Amino acid sequence: MIGPRALRAASVDQIRKRLRSWLYARNNSEMPYEIQKLGDFEYSRWDVVEEYRLNEGLPNASAPNLTHSLVLAKPRTTESGVGWAWAVFRYLFFNFENSFKVVLREHSQGGVLPAGKVEHFQLFDSEIPEESTAAFKEVNELLQVVLGNGGVSVDEGILQQIILDSGPVPRQELPHILLSWNKSGPLKHPDLQPHLESIDGDGNSLVHHAAEGGYHESVKDLLSNGSQGNPNEGARDNLLGPNAEGNTPLLIAVRNGHFEAALSLLLAGADPNVANQALGDSPLHTVARQGETDIMKALAVFGADLDVKNKAGDTPLALAKKSSSEGASDCYKLLEELVAESTRPYNDESELQATIPGPFLLCCDGGGVRGLVEVVLLQELERHLCLMCGSDKTLVDCFDWVAGTSTGSLVLASLVYKKMSVALVKRSFFHFKDALFSGPRPLPAAETDRVAKEALGDTQVLTDVVQPRVIIPVTIGDYLPPLLHLMCNYGEARQGQKSPSERKVWEAVRASASAPTYFPAFENKFLDGGLMANNPTLDVMTEVIKVSESAGQPPQIGLVVSLGTGVAAGEHVEDINIPHVDWWSVSELTEAAQGALNFLKLILSEVTASSGSEVDRAAAWCSAMATPYIRLSPPISPISLNEIDNKKLIGMMYDTLLYSRRNKEQFRKIAKRLKSV
Repeated sequence: MIGPRALRAASVDQIRKRLRSWLYARNNSEMPYEIQKLGDFEYSRWDVVEEYRLNEGLPNASAPNLTHSLVLAKPRTTESGVGWAWAVFRYLFFNFENSFKVVLREHSQGGVLPAGKVEHFQLFDSEIPEESTAAFKEVNELLQVVLGNGGVSVDEGILQQIILDSGPVPRQELPHILLSWNKSGPLKHPDLQPHLESIDGDGNSLVHHAAEGGYHESVKDLLSNGSQGNPNEGARDNLLGPNAEGNTPLLIAVRNGHFEAALSLLLAGADPNVANQALGDSPLHTVARQGETDIMKALAVFGADLDVKNKAGDTPLALAKKSSSEGASDCYKLLEELVAESTRPYNDESELQATIPGPFLLCCDGGGVRGLVEVVLLQELERHLCLMCGSDKTLVDCFDWVAGTSTGSLVLASLVYKKMSVALVKRSFFHFKDALFSGPRPLPAAETDRVAKEALGDTQVLTDVVQPRVIIPVTIGDYLPPLLHLMCNYGEARQGQKSPSERKVWEAVRASASAPTYFPAFENKFLDGGLMANNPTLDVMTEVIKVSESAGQPPQIGLVVSLGTGVAAGEHVEDINIPHVDWWSVSELTEAAQGALNFLKLILSEVTASSGSEVDRAAAWCSAMATPYIRLSPPISPISLNEIDNKKLIGMMYDTLLYSRRNKEQFRKIAKRLKSV
């Protein structure tokens, strides 16, 4: 608190500074951008220094009805009717006589706002004329682009997005602002979408600008979440195509080392093999020269050509070897191993064990976000199949039975029911991951259901697909002991639950993926299938044998392909005891809490286990039945079920790609057998 003695002893400037510090608790170095809606802006008390009409001369229908002016104003020197006490305080704190304001004025003649209504928003207030003039110019440039393309109504929330506490945002972030604005309900405007898809004189779209600045959220919004839905193919080609200098947005993002922006472009379908027109450098050439290993891994995972040559005749590997950039040596080592394994001749042309009649089975483990491992494995298997058969075979159509637990059920349901390509499943999995794991844990049931419906639709039931036969294991948790329940696309109702013709696809996946502490139980009864059958191979084989015997057919299986979600090194757990507790003893409470936490870790690790006795038992069963059995599950670094770090996930997928190339003989054997279907 500032007392009378301090006021008498201090100069006016010192008093003013103390009052500022006391009332606003901020220092003079902070930029005073502050959105404040003014109830009125009395022009009789202010002189307009400069004014800019943001909507003037626009050829759209809304501009005559809704106009915006940006005003730089200063107070008039004389003003009547102001009390003495207020005038003194205003002089001490505001220094009113030298104050300047930047105000946005919105006026309507009808339409968006009631006729004649005027809104005023104060954007900047400063005692320094040069500061206010600079702010006016900066805000003017920003709002020209935003308000000059649509004439939509504003509010404090929109302006706060545009003008952050640190000042106006960079131009490259405009796409994100525009789209957030346009999504806000009744503010959508027909003139906005063409602006978002426009190309400037240098051939740059807003996606090029966003890629240049590394604004990956803008990239995602522009390419997948626009107000009018996804851009049409022609517009998408323009947005992702080369500018006048021959650079695509992906090349620009890679050149500037923007990992997240490059990944967003790849997830939106950008071609990783479109080269710069001048030098012939692909994105992989660029990143090899610069030594950006994370981006290199992403490009490889999304299908970059490892052997492509630029106009100088250099491959990416050759450029990495020549480069002296920091990180180039690491990039070279990674590329060298991947290229060597990819180009290595097949060293084992032997067939699988003798062919026997019987159905082909594909089984996918659970493992949370590690389902991306299975997607890469499926992608590699599909690649081998296409090399042998051309593009006329769909991978899942080659199997008679498919089964997936938890995240495996999501992958297979996307392929079987949504008819997605494996490449599209890979891209959509990232969006699914962002929706599920970016919020609090556990995600509320309503939100979890919404995400599942959005991913798989709300109409299809399990019986909408007859071939292949589908099995999705879940756990019935409202019964002791818990029961393994198979949701299938054939047969009758089981264990008193819904029949296949009643059970929706999204419900089955949602139930199978209800890992405790991550997601709530489905319908207050179903828990994650991984609690009882994270590796569903044995349960599916048992089901196939039962169905065969009931149909009077021999219990034979022609092929089993089992995909895991990666094998990480084990972790020693110190203590799993939960001792008797003296509730007044802090040490005993701590010991009990640690024991309970370790016990919970054991349970959750079992939900996502991708190795162990289940694999050995399945191999033994298949051996006893003379059934060819191939298990694919790469060694990976520890990855949590709900990991959201994209660099870690891309690293995991890259390790899976390298594992697939090292073990390509196994993929070739499977493809040969599937080719015979």
